[in-house]
Amino acid sequence: KDLTSQGPLPLPDVLDYFLQIADALHYAHQHGVVHRDVKTSNVLLGEGGQAYLTDFGIAKLTAGTEHFTGTGAIIGTPAYMSPEQCSGMPVDARSDIYSLGIVLYEMLTGRVPFEAETPVAVVLKHLQEPLPSPRRINPNIPESVEKVILRALAKDPTDRFQSAREMAEALRYAFDAFAQRRTAGGPAVVRPLSDPTLAQATHVHIAAQAPAQKRRWPVALLAVVIVLAAGIAALLLSNRAEDGPSSVQTEAVAAVTGVVEGTPIANSRVEPGSTIFTSTRGLAWEDRQLVATQHGIWMSSGGGVVHWKPDGTYTKYTSDDGLAYNNIQTIAADSSGNIWLAGGSDQWGAMRLVVGPDGEVSTVDYFDVDNGLQSPHIWTFLSEGNEVMLAGTYDSYLELWTGDSWRKSDTPHPDEIKLLQTNLGDRIWALARTPDGSLWAGGPLGLMREFQGKWQAIPLPEQLVAADQEEYNIGLLYADPVSGALWVDVMGYPSYEHAVLRGVPVEDQPGRWKWEPVEAWVPRPLKSIIRASDGTLWMVGYGTVIRVDKTSGERTAFDGSSGIPGHEYFDIVEDAEGTIWLSTNTALVKYDGTRWIPFEVENELPLNETVAVTEASDGSLWFINDFGALVKYTDGTWTAVHEFQTPTTDLIFQGETLWIASGEGLIRWQNDKLTLYRPEDGLLAPEVLALEVDPVDPAVLWIGTRGGLNSFNTATEAWTAWTQKQDGLPGPAVTAFYIDPSGTLWAGLGAAETDPGSAGVMRWQNRQWEIVGTADDPFPAGEGWVMSITTDNQDGLWVGTNVFIYHWDGTAWRQYTEADGAPEHMPFRGIVSDGDITWFASEYYGLYRHDSMGWVGLRRTITGTEYLRGLYRASDGAIWVLTYNGIVRLVGDPLAAAP
Repeated sequence: KDLTSQGPLPLPDVLDYFLQIADALHYAHQHGVVHRDVKTSNVLLGEGGQAYLTDFGIAKLTAGTEHFTGTGAIIGTPAYMSPEQCSGMPVDARSDIYSLGIVLYEMLTGRVPFEAETPVAVVLKHLQEPLPSPRRINPNIPESVEKVILRALAKDPTDRFQSAREMAEALRYAFDAFAQRRTAGGPAVVRPLSDPTLAQATHVHIAAQAPAQKRRWPVALLAVVIVLAAGIAALLLSNRAEDGPSSVQTEAVAAVTGVVEGTPIANSRVEPGSTIFTSTRGLAWEDRQLVATQHGIWMSSGGGVVHWKPDGTYTKYTSDDGLAYNNIQTIAADSSGNIWLAGGSDQWGAMRLVVGPDGEVSTVDYFDVDNGLQSPHIWTFLSEGNEVMLAGTYDSYLELWTGDSWRKSDTPHPDEIKLLQTNLGDRIWALARTPDGSLWAGGPLGLMREFQGKWQAIPLPEQLVAADQEEYNIGLLYADPVSGALWVDVMGYPSYEHAVLRGVPVEDQPGRWKWEPVEAWVPRPLKSIIRASDGTLWMVGYGTVIRVDKTSGERTAFDGSSGIPGHEYFDIVEDAEGTIWLSTNTALVKYDGTRWIPFEVENELPLNETVAVTEASDGSLWFINDFGALVKYTDGTWTAVHEFQTPTTDLIFQGETLWIASGEGLIRWQNDKLTLYRPEDGLLAPEVLALEVDPVDPAVLWIGTRGGLNSFNTATEAWTAWTQKQDGLPGPAVTAFYIDPSGTLWAGLGAAETDPGSAGVMRWQNRQWEIVGTADDPFPAGEGWVMSITTDNQDGLWVGTNVFIYHWDGTAWRQYTEADGAPEHMPFRGIVSDGDITWFASEYYGLYRHDSMGWVGLRRTITGTEYLRGLYRASDGAIWVLTYNGIVRLVGDPLAAAP
């Protein structure tokens, strides 16, 4: 609300915040919760741009303005209420969609669409007046984005988006230029797993397990946390809480405790001195795709690839085992049983797992533009037999693997490339080959077919898809081997309505096809479809599976009530024995003909999107993620400890007391008791950003908040405060702490775009705070936040902000840029010095190191991903790298140990 009161937000920020808010709201709707009070003042922003949707449920409300929250039959905030709310009618999730549209309108224009002197007048405007055009207020709003707003704010709920996820998908598409993240990769390599620099993946026996707890949906690269009403805070975070480590941990250990590290067969890991821990549940937007071969089931994920074997064992492969990256978004098998992997727009290049006769992976081959590929980004593969593979890539290229190398496919001809780009868009999302020999390709703009060497655009039947659409996005193509039909999932733009089409060849007219109406019970969107060997047709929607008998046509629907774990379903395949396998957001599930049996990767990392780590007195490491999930690592064992269900940013032990920084206040966990400290207790602001224990007086806890700096003496219960206004701090927020080897405490500061001031650094000297480097302060006003601090062995101070890396030698500052070989213009979430080496964790370009020889960009070489969240040096000297889809442990210099 503070940001929108200053005017329209920058377009990239709008997309960033909105996707997080929409994902939080969608999660609530999936769990039967209607917010009823979605508005900008119920969205909190964290230090790194995290958006937190809070205040679920109507609480105590006050009147006095058109923006008040009322009570009685009409519940909500008039400026954000849907027409059905204004009428006192029953509401469902679509009412929240309307309110979400108001939030989007306000972010883009700086004001709500309907204002008046009284709440009643505002209500009447929602019911009777047309929506003021947002583009007339802010001409910089793209027309495609305005269409998303107009649909969200339709008076009739049936005309709106039917889910927050659908609306987010629509806005992401409209903002496509902002949604594409730059990626880059290193040179092509061919790495045999038998090489002594590689380790074999873990082998663990499969065991059927109960469904895992449903997890929240994160947004790409960013954190979203739902705070389900004040009741949750009262239950979990009050000084009357009964939950503690002992009672929670006993239950959690049985479910998720285990050793993640595998038994290496080779002499060492692929990166000596590094160990990667990942979760194959990956991130929310990744579909867990499946392929079946004679050697079992293979599943892609954001944490690598898992191979389930017929003998009941499985192998997990990550970048520790030779993969170039861990975030796998498409997977396929060639005719020899080799596995092909790619990462879509998120990763650069393709990989081939060469599978031997025993079902083991012998070699991981990596390909990019340096060794044959025309485009580095691949969205789909199609096996053409005899080890030949087609790949759909960026710029609508079709690339051909001939069995020993990649080259540009003979089709389309050079003069047809423009035709494909015009009718498919800038990428090929799906490929299929029907029994008549037709090759079908789908992309963001439509459908095309190649037959007898000639490509043609395929118009979609207007009576079967949403009419008057500018584009038709093809997300799925499936060639039915029995009927010869082609199944197509189509999403219309700008309506974002999904339709399913079935094309069939015209009898006795080669090359002619017609469209048939598809039954209303077919899932929309259609995520996956297969024709089993017994002729049964299986279809998968977001949360449903449909089985259709070949002979009788009888349908059977399966969902959570049938025993399928998870709330979102992705892919379905049939193995060599005729068994059906389904992937969901929590498990791989086997259907034995009567029941669904879940299988999970045992003993892997219990969380993703870790933001902070601290060490206890017994040497155990404690990690927490954006959503308040707390886990412990001890001697190779991961233990799930607690879920605080609140946005979290940092944690630290003070003796046996664990302190946690959250968006709701400061959490104290001591003697099995939880206490929440808020501004009324002495805290400067509820958004706590960083924590540190005083290096001289261990009874003093330092607390960085959005509103300034607090210290809390746990012995005397005394609070002390320093603020920008009263004490001249460079920025209003205190965002990071660091204790150097001499015992000096350093603090980093920051300012949001709308706040006065800038980033800054200060140190605690002679019981007072001294601002460092004021004479040549390099931090420009509005730069933002200091996110990380460390000192090197030359007593130099390194500082990472949300834009640049800085170094202070005791007398002057230096800013490092790309001209020096350093990364820039991104958040630097961690800096750690280790002897002569200083390590830097960048949010988008991976890991960097600096020494006397200069800068080296490792990108994803050690971490398996370029999207990093922090660094931490433990007492044993190991450096822990926090990533979006895992955690990496470094010992020494992995590069020095590498061959």
